[in-house]
This record gives sequence, structure tokens and C-alpha cells, in this order.
Amino acid sequence: MAKLGSKCVATYTDDFTRWQSDWDKEFVWSDGRSVKYQNSALYIKDYPTEGGSYHTLNRNFKNFILNIDIEHISGSPENWEYVGVRETDSGSGYFFGISSDGYYIISKNVDSLTVPLVNPVYSSHINQGVGKKNNLQIKCSGNELNFSVNGYELTTISDNSYSQGKISLYAQAYSKGTQPTELRFDNLEVCVLP
Repeated sequence: MAKLGSKCVATYTDDFTRWQSDWDKEFVWSDGRSVKYQNSALYIKDYPTEGGSYHTLNRNFKNFILNIDIEHISGSPENWEYVGVRETDSGSGYFFGISSDGYYIISKNVDSLTVPLVNPVYSSHINQGVGKKNNLQIKCSGNELNFSVNGYELTTISDNSYSQGKISLYAQAYSKGTQPTELRFDNLEVCVLP
């Protein structure tokens, strides 16, 4: 995986072959949403509800480069595939997302209020549709936040709201029907920067 122009060694990795104790536990909600480990990957399923389904790594990171592979397994291309970074216990933090129909977005949550930092923008570098895999790369260094997909830089922004926090992986079904979205997460690498 490309390391966003930096030569550093991953200090945290997870291939999701099995649950590790620093992650939230697997679960299934009564409405069918789920987070589970199977086939050497993490699967998150979400139905069109408020907020999406997520899985949190309960370790704090400050300045880092993160790489992760996300594959759209099933459901409508009208979805969001998010990585949350520098998250607080209350769910505030930064959220970097792509959709299976080719858009990316960056937002921050401030006490349950979503604030757009980059509104949805189309990118031909995002692999679109069911069965397609994308590699997301996020670099957080001080106030600078850099977002790339499949080795192509999408944008760099500056924001000083959050300096450290947890990492979360999200699936959010966004279609108006009842069809769920299921995503496969794999090959997480976090490289801590000085």
C-alpha cells in the first residue's frame, strides 16, 4: 500500500482474521445491522437508519498515516463507507468517506452535529459498484488532514478541532428503500508520525 509520501513503518496492523481486545465486540442489532469477523475480514452491515453501523478501535492516535481496504459486498451504491479518526468518547471527530457511486466527503462531528468540511465531490479514482475494492489513505499531521484513495490524493484540509482520538470504521446505507449495505474491511495499517 502507498504511504502518502512518507516512509514509516506500520505501528498498528490488523488483517481482521479474528477479533482483538482493543476493538469493540462483534454484535448484531435487532433490526439486522451487524459487525462480525468472517473469512479473514471485518464485515459491517447497515440498513437505512440514522447514523450507520460502526466498529471502534479503542486506542488513541495523534499524528499518523492510516491505510485500509474497503470492499462493497452488497446493497445499493448509494452508501457511505467511512473511516472516523481522532474520535472522542462522545463520537466527535473527523470522518472521511467514499460512496460506491464515486463520491468522497469529509466532515467532523461536534457533539452529535455533523459539520461538512468537504461536501460530496465526484472522483473517477474511486472504484464504483458492488464487488469493487478501494484503498483509503488518511494522513493526520497536526492541523493538516490529507485524504487519498487508491494512491490518488483527493484533498488536503486544515482544521484544529481534534488533535487525537480513536479510529472507527463505518457503513451507512443511504438509499430510501429497505436494502442494506454490507462492506468488507481489511488490511488496516496505522503508521504513527512524530
